[in-house]
Amino acid sequence: MRLHLASVWALMHNLLMRRIVFAIAEDKPRIEKTLGRAINDNEYEQMKEPSLDNFSSRLDSMIEARQLLVEKENGIIVGAIEYIHDDGKLLLGENATERQIYDLLEQIDFKGEATIVIRTIFVDPTAIGKGAAKELISTLFAQNKETSFLLQVNRRNTRAISFFKKNGFYEIPYPIANPDNLFMAKPYVPQGLCRNAFW
Repeated sequence: MRLHLASVWALMHNLLMRRIVFAIAEDKPRIEKTLGRAINDNEYEQMKEPSLDNFSSRLDSMIEARQLLVEKENGIIVGAIEYIHDDGKLLLGENATERQIYDLLEQIDFKGEATIVIRTIFVDPTAIGKGAAKELISTLFAQNKETSFLLQVNRRNTRAISFFKKNGFYEIPYPIANPDNLFMAKPYVPQGLCRNAFW
């Protein structure tokens, strides 16, 4: 019993020492270091997550546009979530037709005031399983009420798929075939209505 209480206390202490804020320019080296460790984690390598080079090349614009939330624990970045307000074209690509975009949004945007695409979420391997990703995504949801969310994830990344399902995401049919990725949505459902009414 003592060991269990000690574990709970340690977890609560870590949660209290964490804070989630928008990334600032001074955070860039620490973000890159954390992402580098995440990418070098075996599961991330196996799933071929976005490379550090690709992420770094757009980091400045994300920070300026306030599209990157970071989670800090005692000043150390343990995770981040990158997102963008989008009409679905980001997921479908520049060559998407208006009809394909409409078909995608028709599936998820039920009376929502906006749509957000989650582009990247990562957690330092040392913080996996300690609630960091849950806190990040919960904060994003809380800051963007009446919003539908979209994302794509590698089909082999079972850890990520399970995480997103636990946080309200559902697999959606995608108007362009992509055998490697699952496309998931968390539609905004007005209060008092049942999600099943739309699916």
